Amino acid sequence: MQKLIQAFLTVLGGFIAFVGLILLINAPWAGASLIASTLLIMPPVRTAVGAKTGITIPKNVRALALIVLFFATIGFMLNSGSASIARVEAERAALQARAAEERGKQDAVYFAANTDAVISEVGGAIDRNEFRKAMDIAEKYLPYGSPKLAELHSSAKSSLEACTDVYRTNQGWLVGCDYRGKNAFGA
Repeated sequence: MQKLIQAFLTVLGGFIAFVGLILLINAPWAGASLIASTLLIMPPVRTAVGAKTGITIPKNVRALALIVLFFATIGFMLNSGSASIARVEAERAALQARAAEERGKQDAVYFAANTDAVISEVGGAIDRNEFRKAMDIAEKYLPYGSPKLAELHSSAKSSLEACTDVYRTNQGWLVGCDYRGKNAFGA
């Protein structure tokens, strides 16, 4: 029975050492604590270390050390995981910033080549009472400094804000608008 237990502990220690070696790549402290636990689990390693150092560790101390190493491994893995998540989030934010910068450059080039068309599109949206669309288009190109576009944006914004006043009457709630436009039903 003793040989069976030693064989089981040797196989278990080998597996834990293998997992520890794999963990050394992504979570070095977790891998190191697993490898340290194999020194306490594997009977051949314990015997070899005891023969070289002359120190034998009692079973209860080994059990306590294994428990501490187990929880240390979990802590190291959790810490490593949150650091990995933070690193991935930082990389994602950097990619998004570069993409936004690239879109901004493309928008600037487009606006420089098509200023009149953009201004016409915003003006047409205002004429059709599509104030939100007019504001969205104008806000996209406002940083490129067109006074006419800024004027159209201001006009669309004031028209849109005029439609957001809410009134309570005896008959119910009303939304006040300063313009007469078509609703979704065409009226």
